Amino acid sequence: SEVKWIIIGDGVCALGWYLSCKGKFSFFPPRFVYVLLLKLAIEYSHLHGDDDHTPHRGIRRRCNVWKNGIHWLMESGVEGFVEVVKESRALVVVMKSRHQLECCKILSSVVRKVSDVIKEFCHAALMT
Repeated sequence: SEVKWIIIGDGVCALGWYLSCKGKFSFFPPRFVYVLLLKLAIEYSHLHGDDDHTPHRGIRRRCNVWKNGIHWLMESGVEGFVEVVKESRALVVVMKSRHQLECCKILSSVVRKVSDVIKEFCHAALMT
């Protein structure tokens, strides 16, 4: 796996993480992809309902999900992107924000979720 900081401009930075399967015939199984995307969608989707009854009051998010990825934008300005690429052989995670610390926190949370789902669904596949 690999982590990189990129300064985009106007005070906006992006933090990226890349995880690839190790073996020639290794790949992320479809079940892993679906479960990961569902967990991320639950975590980072727009919260609906009355603010007085919402557990994370004041947090508003926009979220788009497709068959192999998810993108969200949080009210705090953190933008997240996760996609399984290269014929299900690699995973790309990108966080973008003006707030580097918040960006790091969200990336750390996403990496933990990825790690948990890998432990659950990718027993045979060793990741680098």
